[in-house]
Amino acid sequence: MKRPYFYHALYIDPKGLHWMALEKTKSGHQISAKIFQPFSQIFGESEFAGQSLAVDPIQAAQGSSQIVNWLRSPKVKEALAEALKKLPAKQKQVAVCFSEAFGIFRYFAMPKIEKMYWKKAIPIEARKHVPFALQDCYYDWRAGPIAVRGKAALGVVFAAMRRDVFGAAEEMLRGAGLKCLFVDAIAFAVSRSVISVCSSLANPIDMTKETALCVYLDLEQVQMLLFHHGVPVLTRSIYLADSPGRGSFVLERRKLDLVATLNFARATLGLDDLNRLFLLSASNLV
Repeated sequence: MKRPYFYHALYIDPKGLHWMALEKTKSGHQISAKIFQPFSQIFGESEFAGQSLAVDPIQAAQGSSQIVNWLRSPKVKEALAEALKKLPAKQKQVAVCFSEAFGIFRYFAMPKIEKMYWKKAIPIEARKHVPFALQDCYYDWRAGPIAVRGKAALGVVFAAMRRDVFGAAEEMLRGAGLKCLFVDAIAFAVSRSVISVCSSLANPIDMTKETALCVYLDLEQVQMLLFHHGVPVLTRSIYLADSPGRGSFVLERRKLDLVATLNFARATLGLDDLNRLFLLSASNLV
């Protein structure tokens, strides 16, 4: 009998460490184990007890020293070792995904230029949208032709993570005997998941030809991801912790922000009308 093969994946957000073991099967990858380690439990009585990580991506990126301290904490290293004991099979590699609190994701339109100039021009244009110096971060981008208000333009999806944050994460994994297989951002991971699920339906949907909005809700936040032809172009997060109530006021905020999101995308990014809307939620809301 052939031995099953597992992939380990780690998602890090302000709430904690989310582990998954994916088993490779004939029908695709199946989730065989999930472990959640809340930071509130990891830190316990340590010097980080009671601290909260900024959930606004710009504030978090600018104040990256707090993130670095968290990732380098001995308590986090202990939590990693404990999680690895519970996951099936032993792996030396792990895929890592970060929430928007650990990096910056932007989609912007810029004047259309020849492809030979993209490598120099796109990072220069990105400086207008990224709240820290590009020499202090790792970044990647993807570009393609679009039309904004009837004029030819260049659409760019740009992702960046500060070098000190990535270095702390890499050091954290190396201390547990792990090597980072690749680093992903949640916006891209969600887009690929939606594309994969839709393509496997009884009546497959080709999401690489549509504009869709994913809305995720739980008791603390509403997150929206707009993607066009399979590429994430806009994210919005509403954190409800400071809301005066859980009634109509919150529902109205969600409604208004949804309309503003779509109007902004149509006006500034030249996107098509919305084709699909996906509603996702935490298990405690189902």
